[in-house]
Amino acid sequence: AAVAALAKSPSSLRGIGHLRLHETDRLAALATELNALGGDVDEEESALHISPAPLHGGIFHTYDDHRLATAGAMLGLVVNGIQVENIATTKKTLPDFPGAWKAMLNG
Repeated sequence: AAVAALAKSPSSLRGIGHLRLHETDRLAALATELNALGGDVDEEESALHISPAPLHGGIFHTYDDHRLATAGAMLGLVVNGIQVENIATTKKTLPDFPGAWKAMLNG
């Protein structure tokens, strides 16, 4: 969904209703966070429909979910001013993500 929000054409992610059953309701959270950054995301029971829209900076809330933190970090590579709340949640799947991320950004 994060990459689709940066695309120049519409995207539909279907058959992803199971993502509601993880650390958080990932469909609702992604739609909420992308829309808060200027995105155009429509949420259905088991799908997200994402239309091109210019994104702007802001706080990307992670809901203490490592996958959402990773999505916010990816967006932050392209969109200036995105601040990912609680990036440390990425340690669940990538123990040194915060350190590795800083090293990549600093070259």
